[in-house]
Amino acid sequence: MKSGSFIIQKLKLENVITLIVVTSLFCACGSIDKESEATQHQDVGDSYYHFGNYKEAVEEYKECLYYDPERATAYWSIGVCYRNLGRFAEAMAAHDKSVEIDPDEAKFRTDRSITLHLWNQRGGVSAEYLPELAAESLAGK
Repeated sequence: MKSGSFIIQKLKLENVITLIVVTSLFCACGSIDKESEATQHQDVGDSYYHFGNYKEAVEEYKECLYYDPERATAYWSIGVCYRNLGRFAEAMAAHDKSVEIDPDEAKFRTDRSITLHLWNQRGGVSAEYLPELAAESLAGK
């Protein structure tokens, strides 16, 4: 078991080091423009997500949206994080926004559907989504 806990500690240390390096780079570079700021926050959010730090990832994705309110990938990422946290209503709101911004992106629609069905399986789906679930059931989806 010692080796397992050592690996976990090493991963946590690598995560902290990565965030320190990324943050230092951002501070050193300064603010270039809104697009760059948005991308930086998206990247930091992706790092948090990769290590399972969904709450921190959501905060970074929200910062990304401050600089680029129409970035569909940030809304999609927020939706996936909230789904992983079991916060389905918030996940669906984020997924709905990503699909609204970019209705042609298949992964946005797919993850939205996955979230809706997981929420339904857990018995807490909001009434506003029941007609959609019924229609999918009739269509054989």
